[in-house]
Amino acid sequence: MIATFRNFLKSKKGVVSIEFSLIFPVFVFFMLGSLGTWDHYRAKRHSVMAVDTVADLVARTNNMNNAERDLIFASAAVMMDRYADASSLAIGIHSVQDDGGGNIEVLWSQANNGTHSRSVGSFVTDVTFPPIPQGETAILAELSFDYRSPVLYFVNADVPFEQFSIRRPRYVSVIGYQ
Repeated sequence: MIATFRNFLKSKKGVVSIEFSLIFPVFVFFMLGSLGTWDHYRAKRHSVMAVDTVADLVARTNNMNNAERDLIFASAAVMMDRYADASSLAIGIHSVQDDGGGNIEVLWSQANNGTHSRSVGSFVTDVTFPPIPQGETAILAELSFDYRSPVLYFVNADVPFEQFSIRRPRYVSVIGYQ
């Protein structure tokens, strides 16, 4: 019996299999981690592109209405296609102006599901704005959604993403809402 045990310890057969079984789980862990990180980065980039596009489209209009608002919300949803479903995607568009004392006041506000709704006449305190000249406005677009990594889908760990973008109206000083 001792001779059999010595032969087992001296044998080199199966070394590659043992090394593979030790290294393969580590390799899979790093591969899935890099895929998850890449998808997280892409989701972040898509959210930045979507909120910048929403703010830019609103800044190019003279007057907003419900039909234009719905088209802008739909275009943002298309841009966020696989990263956010309709139930978790929240978009808000707000026209704001400086009240003369450094406070940013909401002139009108539209949101697709109420998450980013702001009351008319309220002050925006959670976003830092560049200086807005007296009598002019700025457009604040906000977007948020819950991101779930396809690599770790079974974990049920949603990561909340929030983005905002500020634009000045391009063709008029104040964009109205009808």
